[in-house]
Amino acid sequence: MNLAPPPSRSIGGPLIDGLSLYDNLLIEQTLGEAGVRPALLDEFLAWMSLAGCPVDLDAWRHRSVAEATPLEVMQARVGRAWLGDPQSLSVEPSAWDDAVWPFDRLDQAFRQRHPWRTLSRAVLPTVS
Repeated sequence: MNLAPPPSRSIGGPLIDGLSLYDNLLIEQTLGEAGVRPALLDEFLAWMSLAGCPVDLDAWRHRSVAEATPLEVMQARVGRAWLGDPQSLSVEPSAWDDAVWPFDRLDQAFRQRHPWRTLSRAVLPTVS
């Protein structure tokens, strides 16, 4: 019996300049067969609030990527990965700036809300 590994998503990657933050957040779900899953979106909003960085979705509907703050860009990347409903999330080191949003705050809130899932920083291989 072969068991598939649990779904895993990487947090990072560019946002699409011609879209609003809201559209960037939902792009993958919008293109999928199942459509937007409101429960996952609500859970994302609750997680962001617990992490001390609430999201204003109404403002995101009209805010372009060019107008977004660095924090909003990071939140949109986290949300896009989260909405794939993974069991494991990994943050790409190049996609995270602790000066903008300390990873520990995100991680602590994640562990409180989702103790059965994992969130980690990806470790880059060392060059010898």
